[in-house]
Amino acid sequence: ESWGAYDRADFRVEVSAAHASSVHRAREAAAKATARLLDRLGAVLGGPDEPAGLVGSRGSCRTAGVSIHQTHKQVPGEGSVPSGFRVSNTVAVLLRAPELAADVIDAAVEGAGEHLRNLSGPNFGVSEARLQEAERAAFEGAFRHARERAALLAREAAASSGRPARAPKCVALNCMAVGDPQQVFKRVLEALGATDGTDVPAGRAPALLREALRRPGGARGPGDMVVVVLDEMDALSTAGMEVLIALFEIDRSDPVERGLE
Repeated sequence: ESWGAYDRADFRVEVSAAHASSVHRAREAAAKATARLLDRLGAVLGGPDEPAGLVGSRGSCRTAGVSIHQTHKQVPGEGSVPSGFRVSNTVAVLLRAPELAADVIDAAVEGAGEHLRNLSGPNFGVSEARLQEAERAAFEGAFRHARERAALLAREAAASSGRPARAPKCVALNCMAVGDPQQVFKRVLEALGATDGTDVPAGRAPALLREALRRPGGARGPGDMVVVVLDEMDALSTAGMEVLIALFEIDRSDPVERGLE
C-alpha cells in the first residue's frame, strides 16, 4: 500500500575501470561493464512480453555521464606520481514501477560486478502526470463542494421566501488560462451566458458582472445562486491587487447571495 503514493524512482549507477598505463584499455573495460549493466537493467525495465532494452513499460535507463582522469599514488621520497587511468560511466535509471526497486538494485550489482563504484537511490517521487491528475481531482472536488453548498443555501433561501429553489448556476475557471488578469470578469460573464455573444470591453466587464449577478430578470432572485470557482487565483495578482479586490467586492455586494471559492 505504501507504493500507492509514488509512481517513479530514480537511481544513479557508476561503473568504473582502471588501467596502469592505457586509457584506451580502461575505457574498453568500463564500456564492457556498462554494456552488461544495461543488459541486466533492460531485462527489469521491460514488461513480460517486451524485449529487453533501454526503454520499457516499467522505465528507462541511459548513460548520464563519463569521467576520465589520471590516477596517482604516493611514492616515498617522490610524493604523488601518476599511476594510471580511471574511466567511469554513470547510468541514470528511471523506474516507473517503484515496487521493483530491489530488482533494479540486484540487476545493477550483478551487471556491473567488480566494476560497480557507486549506486545511489532509490529516490522515490511523483511524476508530473500524477501531480496534474491530483490537481484536477482537487479542483473538481472543490467545484463539487461549492455546488453542493450553494444548492443547500439556495434551498434554505427559497424556503424562507416561499419560492421554489432552482439549481445554482455554476462556473469554473482556471485563472492561469486567462492571461491578462483584467480579462477574468469578461471570462466569467461569457461563462454565465451574460454577454449575448457581444464583445465586452475589459474596462466595463466588472460593472457588467455585478449587474448580471443582481439582475432579477436573469433568474437571479430569492433562492437563486451563482457559484464561481476560480482556480490558481494568484495569477490574478497585480501591483495594486485591483482585480482581486474587485472580485471580493462583488462577493460582498447586495442584494443577491453569492460566493467565490
